[in-house]
Amino acid sequence: MTAMSQPSKSWRDVIKVHPAADLFPMMSEAELRKLGEDIVANGLREPVTLAQSEVIGENLVLLDGRNRLDAMELAGLQIVTAAGVLDDWLYTVPAEPRDPYAYVFSANILRRHLTAEQKREAIAKLVKAQPEKSDRAIAREVKVDHKTVAAVRSDAEARGEIPHVEKRTDTKGRQQPAHKSEPATIATEPDPIDEIPIRKSRAARGMDLREAWDAVDIKQRLDFLQSVIVFLRPKRFAEFAEWFDRYRADIRNPAA
Repeated sequence: MTAMSQPSKSWRDVIKVHPAADLFPMMSEAELRKLGEDIVANGLREPVTLAQSEVIGENLVLLDGRNRLDAMELAGLQIVTAAGVLDDWLYTVPAEPRDPYAYVFSANILRRHLTAEQKREAIAKLVKAQPEKSDRAIAREVKVDHKTVAAVRSDAEARGEIPHVEKRTDTKGRQQPAHKSEPATIATEPDPIDEIPIRKSRAARGMDLREAWDAVDIKQRLDFLQSVIVFLRPKRFAEFAEWFDRYRADIRNPAA
């Protein structure tokens, strides 16, 4: 790593940047200069990352390290060789193919001091770049809660920043509906028992059922029993038996 003796090409002239690198904002010029001074004094602690890219159509593109390369150029370090390529001591190339967006997110989310809003903006960019992936799939790749991804996606969709997709790829690579249909609500009719006068009088007068029973005539008591029979449930059997015994007693003793 030497100081430039004559003007040379910028690293941006010799290598393209993968779109995934834009998930996170660039440092300010002051921050870049401070970083460059540290690299001059202590060396480059972590090489930048290049990767194969079919998206851009280039053999190798920059996946992570824009700030470090800019900082070194501002500090006057020569990082492009006379042959017009990025010096090979500056970078590494992962041996195994990786999801570029997941890699950039993982590499930066803990390393950089980001505000909560900046993290949400990064997640929004990630969802925008891969809307076909499910919230859980994205969350698992970048180590965040899937509810956070869902909330960011919902906000971005509402603002028209990302497209609505019919299907998304889940964590197992399966195509799933983006929005699961709600189970059909089965309309339930009111229980006719509640319309029997003995029930109404109970509710209207604040009576318990025994007091309500005594407040209505024999015909209304029979109506109540018939409704219980028609809409009988196992849990109501004991109730029905009790009130049927009462009705039989009333028939035998009408004056009671």
